[in-house]
Amino acid sequence: MIPVRLAVVAAAATLATALPAAPSPAAAPPDPGLPGLLRTGGAEWPEGAFRALCRRGPVAAPDRRVLPLPDGRSVTAHATKVSRDREGTLLWSGRLAGRSDRPVTLAVDGACGKGRPKVAGEIHEGRVRHALDAVRPGVSRVRSFDTVRQTPLVRDALRLARPARPAAPPSRRAEPKDPVIDVLIGYTPETAAETEGGADALALQAKAAVEGTNQAYADSEVKARLNLLGTFETPSWSGAAGDMDGMTNALANPEDPRYSDDWAASVRATRDEKGADLVHVLSKFTPPEGEYTAGTGMTPSLPRLIPGENAKYSTDDTGFGAQQADTFGTHHLAHEIGHNFGLNHDYLTDPIDPDEDNYRPGNHNPYYPDNHGFLPKDRTWVDIMGYNMSCADEDKCENKMWFSNPRQEYDGAPRGVALGSKEPADSTRVMNLTGPVLANYRTPGGSTDPKRHALTAVPQDGTGGTVSAPSTGLFATGDQVTVTAAPETGYTIDRWTVDGKVQPTRAASLSVTMDSDHYVTVKFVRSGAPLSPIPAALTAVSPDTGSVKGGFTVTLTGGGLTGTTQVLAGTPTAGGFRGVAATNVRVVDDTKVTFTAPAYPQAGPVQFATARGGSLTASIGFTYTG
Repeated sequence: MIPVRLAVVAAAATLATALPAAPSPAAAPPDPGLPGLLRTGGAEWPEGAFRALCRRGPVAAPDRRVLPLPDGRSVTAHATKVSRDREGTLLWSGRLAGRSDRPVTLAVDGACGKGRPKVAGEIHEGRVRHALDAVRPGVSRVRSFDTVRQTPLVRDALRLARPARPAAPPSRRAEPKDPVIDVLIGYTPETAAETEGGADALALQAKAAVEGTNQAYADSEVKARLNLLGTFETPSWSGAAGDMDGMTNALANPEDPRYSDDWAASVRATRDEKGADLVHVLSKFTPPEGEYTAGTGMTPSLPRLIPGENAKYSTDDTGFGAQQADTFGTHHLAHEIGHNFGLNHDYLTDPIDPDEDNYRPGNHNPYYPDNHGFLPKDRTWVDIMGYNMSCADEDKCENKMWFSNPRQEYDGAPRGVALGSKEPADSTRVMNLTGPVLANYRTPGGSTDPKRHALTAVPQDGTGGTVSAPSTGLFATGDQVTVTAAPETGYTIDRWTVDGKVQPTRAASLSVTMDSDHYVTVKFVRSGAPLSPIPAALTAVSPDTGSVKGGFTVTLTGGGLTGTTQVLAGTPTAGGFRGVAATNVRVVDDTKVTFTAPAYPQAGPVQFATARGGSLTASIGFTYTG
């Protein structure tokens, strides 16, 4: 087995684009010691910034976040899934508004308690990746990287050696299921000491990277999921901090006398103790001039992945990797673990023709011939297993956070090549075969399968549009999952139902909290056709404060507002509602009502309540001022 190296060029980036100058502190010039670093800034998080996500109802609008960048810009992101891990960390994954190919991932400690939260994560903007590092409560460092300078610019040394062991019995081949792969992330003492925020910052960074990798799996229809067992400090590594190859070889080759020191033995012992299927270790170092290795992932010497303790038949000793701490994130973790799955790079990086200059034995795998990353015909982007240098123009190349899959499309073209075609690329198919093998390398002590819930989302009548959730498989209790409806041309959304209950919205997406199995349907109707009645709900009021003298225009936003005849300003009572009627009530459409606020006898909080035919339908808070 040979470690697969993720190499980059350590050259100062010359991209002219001014990148984010965050709210505070002011953006700083790039550090010449890190390849691809464009600019450094910061973001501040007030107490309660994420608290609303801790008390959401079973059905709600998807969460929306405005996130600062180091050049003073901000971007808007919409959640596709929000969950909390066993330690209470809030995990937020979503996409930039209007860009399904640009994921956002956040890991938040202290989201639901008192005090300011710690936030780590990353924002992908095509060629630029913004990394958020949790340096202290309420403050994140935001670093903007040019992905062309941060991702592989040279061909790495992927070599699947010819099988040196007996062929495994056919009965050992794993069948696809929904495997959970347990991962440990280690770091050297020097890495923790040199990282601002220390071990806690590294732990939150690891959570964000694992969540981002799981989002990439979901976006690619990969059935496996990573479960982060935790992070841990290794002993000091006796070699050079930047020797990624040496680290990975030390972990994967316990019988090699070159790697028999306490570091490797201790990390392997921790893997066995914790029951981790995979272990990847972080090392912080200053890159040398020119090319250097930013990460490695061990790939099996057997062409077919096999679980089990018998060394003759098992690929268990390939579940390792090492990565540079400063560039650690979704792309590098997903890429290196991709090699643990048995994946190769795109065909320009790993050609299968022996006459090609860059051909290496193992580029063609007879068991998984479609285990390659994919390049579109115009070569304008690469997926997780691709190299930017394979693009037609490296300086315009984008990294897409997904794996090759010919059953999915981007810009109207397949994102892979089916098995049986020339140069097949279907990493998803391969990962769905090898994922169960990785998940069977180890079993954590005392582990039990967590309670999982199924989410089914379909068009009510089977026509008029599509309905989709962001993931295949099951969800943990408390996960907030965004379901999206896409009407076909000539159709519109009529109504949503969750477990048979009509929801107060006709929006294009809905967030469902997974406390049990849920069945979601969307009814599509022809554009212009009468819409079904839905319950009224209010989600926003503008302005949300105003003088007790009244006379100003107020806009209520929500759903199911068609038919509203009256708006009252007042307070709920035991028998109903006591209030003062507004004037000039106008239903703009099903989602918006405007009116003139009435004068109110005293300053303080009240409710604006809508009514239809004498019956109250919805209410929202407002504050009258003196």
